[in-house]
Amino acid sequence: IIAGWTGPATVLLGWTADEVLGHNISTILPSPQKENYENYLINYQRTGRSQLIGGSKVIKTKKKTGEEITIELSIGETKNGAPGKYIFTAVLRPVA
Repeated sequence: IIAGWTGPATVLLGWTADEVLGHNISTILPSPQKENYENYLINYQRTGRSQLIGGSKVIKTKKKTGEEITIELSIGETKNGAPGKYIFTAVLRPVA
């Protein structure tokens, strides 16, 4: 669930905070990234192994307008104290 959204994220992707806060991150991802992300999190929560968390990956995504852009996606996570509960932080950076 998206709990925070910045002005630079709105500039980069076109979604406003009002449009995304409280929604699953997959709401703003196009296919196949949406399906890949959902499968990735299920696998991570099941196995505890990650190929992305703590690192970064260059991916293609789309702005709200449908324009395709390339971004570098970095994901970090924090366990919030409850078993099996995680908080993920995503940092997006445009790639020229």
